[in-house]
Formats: sequence, C-alpha cells, structure tokens
Amino acid sequence: MGIDRHTGVDPDDFRNNKFMAEELLCPWASHTDAIRMNMFTSNVTQAVALVHPEPPMVFTGFEKQVGSLSSAKKLADGNMVLHRKVRKHQSAVLYILRDDKRMLVKTFEVPVAKNITECFGYSVLDGLEDAEDGDEIPEGTRLIYSAEWDDEDNFSYGANLKAVFMPLWGMTYEDGVIISESAAKRMSATMVQDIKVSLNTNDILVNCYGDGTNYVPFPDVGEKVLDRVLCARRRLNYQSVYHDFASDRIADINFSTDDVFYAEGTVIDMEVYSNAPVEQLEKSSFNDCILDRLRQNTEYYERVAEALGGLKREDYALDDEAGFALQRAQLMLSKEHKFVDDGRSDFDNMILKFKLACNSPLVEGSKITGRYGNKGTVSVVLPDDQMPFADDGQQAEVILNVLGVVGRLNPGQLFEQEVNFVGNELTKRMKGMGFLEAYKLYCRFLKALMPKEQFMCIRRRTAKLSDEDLTFYMEEVAEEGIRVMIPPFHGCPDFFAVSDLYEEFDVKPLGITIPAPEGMVRPKRNVVMGNMYLMRLKHDAEGKFSARSAGALSLAAIPSKNNKPFKSHMAPYPKTAVRLGEMELVNMFALGDIEELYRFLSLYSSSEADRRELIRRLLGTDDEGGSVYSIEKVEKLKDAPSLPQSILAEYLSCMGMELVDGDGNPVVPVRRRRAPVNKG
Repeated sequence: MGIDRHTGVDPDDFRNNKFMAEELLCPWASHTDAIRMNMFTSNVTQAVALVHPEPPMVFTGFEKQVGSLSSAKKLADGNMVLHRKVRKHQSAVLYILRDDKRMLVKTFEVPVAKNITECFGYSVLDGLEDAEDGDEIPEGTRLIYSAEWDDEDNFSYGANLKAVFMPLWGMTYEDGVIISESAAKRMSATMVQDIKVSLNTNDILVNCYGDGTNYVPFPDVGEKVLDRVLCARRRLNYQSVYHDFASDRIADINFSTDDVFYAEGTVIDMEVYSNAPVEQLEKSSFNDCILDRLRQNTEYYERVAEALGGLKREDYALDDEAGFALQRAQLMLSKEHKFVDDGRSDFDNMILKFKLACNSPLVEGSKITGRYGNKGTVSVVLPDDQMPFADDGQQAEVILNVLGVVGRLNPGQLFEQEVNFVGNELTKRMKGMGFLEAYKLYCRFLKALMPKEQFMCIRRRTAKLSDEDLTFYMEEVAEEGIRVMIPPFHGCPDFFAVSDLYEEFDVKPLGITIPAPEGMVRPKRNVVMGNMYLMRLKHDAEGKFSARSAGALSLAAIPSKNNKPFKSHMAPYPKTAVRLGEMELVNMFALGDIEELYRFLSLYSSSEADRRELIRRLLGTDDEGGSVYSIEKVEKLKDAPSLPQSILAEYLSCMGMELVDGDGNPVVPVRRRRAPVNKG
C-alpha cells in the first residue's frame, strides 16, 4: 500500500538530519531534563540487541535514518552472481559473490550470532538462505542483517511494555522495577561467549558428555551445554595415572584438581588450532573427537581456498574480506605455519576455541531504561498472574516508581505512557466500529498530537486507498495499536495537549486489582496503564556479583580485583571484593543497629588483620582460625552451605534485615564470638 506506519507514511520520504545524535530518538526531548537527556545518550550506546525487538509505539521519525546508516547489514553494491556457497557446518556458511562486470569477488560469512561487546551480541539473519550456486543477486539485495531493522530499515532497539507507576511491596523503591515473566522473556538478549581451552601434551579432556562406551569430552556444534560445564581439563600425573584415567573416573569431574570451563548456551562454532602433527594426535583415542572437528574444518578451508584461488587465477580481484578469507584458509591448511597464543608465543600441542550463543531473559539485577534517562534495576520478576490487572483484563508488564518522575524532572516518560494509554483505549472502540468510523477516530487522535505536515501526509496517502485496503489497514491499527510520530524538539505536543486527550476522547484511568498472598487488593485510586518503550542495558547481574574477599588482599595474598578465572570461564562466578558506597552506608545507618554497623565497618576497613578475621567468619572458620571448609574450594563442596547466601546474610544482619530462602526459612550465618572493635 506504500504506507509504513513505523516511520510515518512514505518509505521513500523519511525524516533526515545532517548530523546524527542520540537525542533524535527521544520523543519530547525538549521536555526532558538536560542531565537525564545526557544519560539517555549514554544509555543508547550501552543498549543491547534484543532477540525480537519491537518498533516504538511513539517514534520520532529518525529511526529510519539510524537504520540506513547501520553497519549491521550488508547490501549487494552491484549485480552479482553467487559463485559458491561454502557451508562450514549447520551454524555458519560463507558466501562467495562474483561481479563479472568489475571482475571483482566479495565474500561474507553468516554465523548464527555475532558478538558486539563483552558477551553481548545479536542474531544474524541470512538474506541468501534460499539462494543456490549460480543464482543472480541483483544490486541492493540484503545479504545479511539484524532483527533490529525491518524491511524499511527502521531501527528497533527495545520493547513496548504496559507500564504503571505505583509503589508495590517496597520493590519499586528508588530505582527498583517489577517486571512480569513474559515481559522479561520479550526482552531476551543474545549472549555470545568465546572460550579458549588450551591443551598441552600432558592434558586430557574429561568424558563429560559420553558414557562408559563412548568418549565425548565436549558438545558438538549445534548442541547445548549441560549443567553449565563446557568441558574439563585433567593434567596427566604419572603417580596416579591408572587411577585418574580409569574408565569409571575419566567421566567424573574432580572439582578440586581438574580445570573446569563454565559456559551456557549452544555451541555455534568450534575451531582447532594444532601445532602437533596429526600422526601424533592419532596415537591417543582421547583426541578422536578433536580430530573429527579438525578434519571438518580442514575440508571447509580446502573448499574456500579452492574457490577463491581459482577465481584469483582467472584474474578476478578480491576485495579486503575475500582476500582475508583466502589468506586465513591458506594459513589453516599450511603445515609449516605455527600458531601463536594471543600473539605472544607458540605452543606445542593445540588450542580449542568455542563460540556459544544463548537467549538470556531479564533477571533480577538486570538494568533497563526508557528514552528519558529513566533507568531502573529489576528488583523482582513476577509470574504474570501476580501482576496487577485492570478491570478490562489488561495486565501490567512493568511497575515503576512514581517518585522517579518528579525527582528526575523527566515528565516525557509520562507523556509517552499516557498517549499510548489513550491510543489503546481508542483501538478497543475501533474493533466495534465500521472502517470509516474507525478511520475518522484514528485521524482525530493523530491530528491532536502530530505535526500538521505529517498528519496531512497520512490523510493524503490513506485517502487513496480502496475500501478494502482501508478496512485491512484499520483492522491492523485496531489489533497492533496506534503508532504516533512525536518529533524530539520543535512541534511536539506539550503537557496541556496530552492532558486534553482525556476530555476530548472521554477516556478515564482504569480501576485495577493487585493479587496478594492475603487475597485480591483493590486500590481506591485508578491508574493509567500505557505502553512505554524500554531498552535493555549491557549490565550482567551475574558478572557484577561478588563472593570472595572483603579487603584489598585475599587470604592467599592475591589482589581482590584479580578476576581472571571468571573472565576466562574457569570460575562459576566472580570473586572480587564487595565494596560499599556512600548511599549503601547511609541506608545502613537509617535502617540498622548502629553498634552492629560500627563493628562491621571496623572489621571491614580498619586494618588488614580485621579484614582477614571478617573473611574467615564469612567463609565458615572457627574462632581459632581453623578451617571448617576449604576456603579456596568452598563453592565446589556438595555439602557446603551456599557461599553467596552466607555473605548476604552476614551483610544484611547489620541492617536489621533477614535473608530468607524460597520457602521463607531464614538463612542465618553461624554466630561466632563477638570480635573486639578496632578503634585505631
């Protein structure tokens, strides 16, 4: 129909600006505090790609400009021919394109997912999935792209969630945000991990995925990691070789002596870099699975080298990516080339590199933000049936702190929520109307909010539709909601224009019911429940968790900031220091026992000896310093108490608070002899 409701109307006529700034993505930017606006510009750069992002219900019209300038998609820059499709495995394929007119060869690889930063990435969509060797690829064909851009290049970077502002069980205090389970899944992000496992001539992989008959040390490409263990490495000890490598023991991980590599998700790629001769590797049956992957990779690089080398001999020029692909293939096939580890030194055996991807929903501790600097942290994820619901059946998906609007001077978030609320109420009426009556109501709503020129553009375009097409269009609007263009600066509706919507369209706030353990609670005040566009930030709650030293040094005299084992995937969680900031201390003084807090802070920060004493108590040692559990291996003992719970219980006790488990039972740290206060 030539109508794009995500950016206005005309796909060939989108809003543009000679400069591109994050503020152009914020409706009501002129009604937002400058400090919060700056926070939004920072947050956009920290936003992660969602698995299934949605276009905003309230957009600015600059979303298409962002998409048009994106490097996450690749278009054919001329008429080409698909020379060869070289499949590495079920999760990756290399396309070799030939431009006969320019005698030029281009290549691009399509993996399942691509890493952006840290462990965050995005799913890669294949534009030539159905193409075959020899097919013509017209200029402008989309080769690879991300789910963040639709067919018209509109940028989608978040989700529209039904939001309400209200205090609820103290979980929306300060930056706390309550979110439903279904909304947490809608905001799932693609996590991509790269894990390196080095094996020297004395290392054997434990049979983690096999049985008494089959030796399978790691999951194959396309298979999921089980119990968060990717693989485990065991060093050959000649004094206990018959015990360690017996068939009934090679399948069991020894967490005290084996090197365990932790990961989550599905293996999407695996590379083997071997400096050892194949004949040497074939002597040990423990290398069979590695050799299978090495041979498959070798066959792949042989096909790449044959295809690109043949084109080069025919006087085709290779672009940078094609030249790199040929060079890499030749290096991987060379018997003289010696691989190096991180560019520093070579090795005598081999290195395995795994790439894994998984969809990670929001969890408690995840950070989300709107477009007005209204950042929050998920305090609890509730089942959908425990979220507040309106009299008409609508269910809240996210609950926010109402004081966050006043305290942060960013009422733009209220404008967005209320415009979407009124629009949603109108779409419910449209479902019972004829298409002409619904169309008139639709136009009245847009006219009250949008700039005149944009509204008139919609009127002109929709006036040309047939009755059948207009009926279809209005059915789509009634089902998916009304999308409104609000410019970031000049021309955006003010507070009075938004307030007038309630009277003009006779819309009133909704009565709601809150499920509670004691029964349904019915607040006296009605609320507004409207969509708010929320982004997910690259804040990994698991990565921020800390469960080890409270001081500058651990008991092993290692600096507490050394987090190398976790970053190299050889520890299940970080073990850096837990430090308290100014706000935490103020809250502790306000809520807790002052004497207990003073004692805690004295042990925490006065001296190295007192910090060591605190660590001993947190880790479960007796008064004389004798170890009840192994301090270095406490998380690996099956019968040991939960170390994170023990630490949190100890911290919360000084605040007059109690930590309970899922059944409501208190998690009480073992009480020990009261240590003297160090007043020095």
